[in-house]
Amino acid sequence: MLSASVLLPLLILGMALAGLLLPASFFSPDYSAIQEAPSLAHPLGTDALGRDVFMRVIKGAPTSLMVGAAVAFFSAVLGIAGGGAAGYLGGWVDAVIGRLTDYFLTIPPFFFVLVAVAILGASTFTSSLIIGIALAASTTRQVRAQFLTLRQREFVASARLIGMSTPAIIFQEILPNAIQPAIVQSALNAASGVLIHAGLGFLGLSDPNVAEWGAMISENFARGLFGWWSILAPGVAVTLFVVGLTSLGDRLNRYFDVARRY
Repeated sequence: MLSASVLLPLLILGMALAGLLLPASFFSPDYSAIQEAPSLAHPLGTDALGRDVFMRVIKGAPTSLMVGAAVAFFSAVLGIAGGGAAGYLGGWVDAVIGRLTDYFLTIPPFFFVLVAVAILGASTFTSSLIIGIALAASTTRQVRAQFLTLRQREFVASARLIGMSTPAIIFQEILPNAIQPAIVQSALNAASGVLIHAGLGFLGLSDPNVAEWGAMISENFARGLFGWWSILAPGVAVTLFVVGLTSLGDRLNRYFDVARRY
């Protein structure tokens, strides 16, 4: 039997592929069925414009998956670069990166992202990059700790003795042994990124040209219990994405723990 850490990521991928591959006709509004409750024709009901809520949720899946992947990538690249430089070089480099890391760990990521997106714009790429920057601090701290430990190990000293260059030591000897926590943290950052992006959409700060679950909730929130299905469905979709990516991170963590024992 498949566990949640496998089933939910597969469900996420399936929803995103469906949103990309289904023809546009599947997402056309039905003006004869405005704000209808769930039925056989519309399993999750329709919204105030006659759009099928189930199809709207499917259409929003690729955006959330893209945001999660972009946040994971940006936070991993920044975290590995910053943590590696701080841990290996030390000195003023470590001091500067350490202060920046402390700053981003102190302030709530959502408020930093909220202000930055309001200033720079609400495109999906911009939002993903800013969220990645805001969440990179945890990866930076973990990679730094790994580099501080590994640079003192015998195999690194041996690499120096045989004349390996500093870049070669970093990328060939230390980084492959230090990257595991960054991979796990990237999955957790992807989950946080999806949740933060949905919050931006709810506040009207997501890209208006793409389907987005937070914006779907916001569009129907003012109607309250009338049309509750239009709020519940995208809310459940966000929850499934966040729980699925968190479960994936937990599974990766357990896998690497077992691998380290051997």
